[in-house]
Amino acid sequence: MTSKFNEFLLEQRAYIKIRSLLGDTPRNIHQDLVQVYGGEACSESIVKKWSLRFREGRVSVEDDPRMGQPIIATTANNIALVAEMCDSDPHITIEQSATSLTLSTGSVHAILTKHLDSKEDPGENCKKLLEKYDQCDERRLFEICTGDETWIRYSEPTRKEQNKVWIVKGVLPQHYQDQIIGPPK
Repeated sequence: MTSKFNEFLLEQRAYIKIRSLLGDTPRNIHQDLVQVYGGEACSESIVKKWSLRFREGRVSVEDDPRMGQPIIATTANNIALVAEMCDSDPHITIEQSATSLTLSTGSVHAILTKHLDSKEDPGENCKKLLEKYDQCDERRLFEICTGDETWIRYSEPTRKEQNKVWIVKGVLPQHYQDQIIGPPK
């Protein structure tokens, strides 16, 4: 997503550069960008700023390097480690993951929500559990007590925090598959 966004920016800046050097007004340049890119076009104020920069002699359409530490927490390796931790223990908290991986809680949360498309959603889990119960034997059904559309597990965790599960979109964690279907024989 970021590279596609960056590609749009560079294309638009290149167009702004050429049209500005040819003497066209920022308003006309912006109207052309809106015709081509629609809602993805940069704003007229941005066009004015970049147009002025190019008329003053700027050559590059790329951003200048910025001060500060580069983002290194969301590497492919860290993403894989967080995914592995959530698969092995779906009740793990962000704080526990961050401590064991020596990452910040913000980095772990970003990996879970942006890169792994995970979210804490007990409703999704219930739907998947119901689908799995259709495929298993009846003795597993006795582990759930129902009443008034409320599902209560026969053996509830001791803390509310333990009840949360990180779910990757479309994938039921192995921990729950073993509980529903039973461990491999």
